[in-house]
Amino acid sequence: MQPVTIMENRPSRAGYSENYSAGAATCTAVFMIVYAIGSVVCGAIIFVPHGVHSSVIFEYGYPIIAFAQCGLYLLTALFGLGTICRYTCMIAFFLIACILSAIASLGALGYHCFLIYLFATNGTFEKCQVFNACLYIIVPMCVLVVLSFMAFISALVGSIYCCRGMSSPPPSTLMVTQPATVYAQPPQKQHVYAY
Repeated sequence: MQPVTIMENRPSRAGYSENYSAGAATCTAVFMIVYAIGSVVCGAIIFVPHGVHSSVIFEYGYPIIAFAQCGLYLLTALFGLGTICRYTCMIAFFLIACILSAIASLGALGYHCFLIYLFATNGTFEKCQVFNACLYIIVPMCVLVVLSFMAFISALVGSIYCCRGMSSPPPSTLMVTQPATVYAQPPQKQHVYAY
């Protein structure tokens, strides 16, 4: 007797990724929401004092960059939470948003580091009491540098999980092999012949 091989097709849905890690995407989305809140707070904190010169606020435009980061991070988080359904179209949107967030985070990181360097070389640190530059400009920019770096890492991790989920093979046929059944041979009669 030969072993019996049974071929069963797994029920598959078109556009559905079985191997996608929805938990990692949800974690990335929650981190992006936290980074968005931090970015909008750092961008809005410059508008709090009345003693800050308007030329200092709008000459460099760093609040605009902070608000743009907030919007992009919220969009990425929205797509990340949408990938819980594991549809490949949502995973593709989340992948694109993660790549855009990673690129924007690197750009914002460089921009904020350049502004900190610019404030340091122009002597703004010596005039901290005049323009409230240390409390309302330099500290939020340093926080934005840290947030941008962390958002870059999170977006990179999110895009890696998206690539793993998108490249998962389609559901294939499942092979089930049953063990071979061995039957004992019935005893044969022995014939004795006398000569």
